[in-house]
Amino acid sequence: MDRFITWPDMEEVNRVKLDFYNANHHRFPCITGLIDGTQVEVNTPHRPYNEAAYVNRKGYHAINAQVVCDRKMKIFNLDARWPGTTHDSFMLRNSHVWDRFEEGRMENSWLLGDAGYPLRKWLLNPFNNPNNEAQERVRLDEEYAKGMFDNQPNIQAENDIWEQNVAGVRAREELVQRVFTRNA
Repeated sequence: MDRFITWPDMEEVNRVKLDFYNANHHRFPCITGLIDGTQVEVNTPHRPYNEAAYVNRKGYHAINAQVVCDRKMKIFNLDARWPGTTHDSFMLRNSHVWDRFEEGRMENSWLLGDAGYPLRKWLLNPFNNPNNEAQERVRLDEEYAKGMFDNQPNIQAENDIWEQNVAGVRAREELVQRVFTRNA
């Protein structure tokens, strides 16, 4: 998989940061990528797997794949080993992405995630209930940054714009399924 999906070198990281920064009038600095889980439907798993663990909250069998990408949907990290009931924050805490950031190997860099992730020095998520105008501006900036994918209108639907964009990129979805099938 390293042939297709690799973590960016520092030159690429700087390009990604500049791309996020220049993408809108909000000038959100130091964003290295977007992170979220996406449900990939799979056939019903057989023993020795715990079938119930694969039935996600939407009622179908799936794996929850953690994806980190830039604003153009270029994937830097993909972890497709978790059953559909696995929470995004659990996947993150058990990933190389967590280690990379927690160990300080990504200085002056932030990931944007949704409210399913813990707030860290390197991981920003929106204020669910802003208490003042400054928090509301930050929440809107974060939502705007997550909705900045190329060729997408900047309309923030409450139903997770990230999943809609990931689901819309068929080539990458097929890659996730091929990787999972090959590693099963």
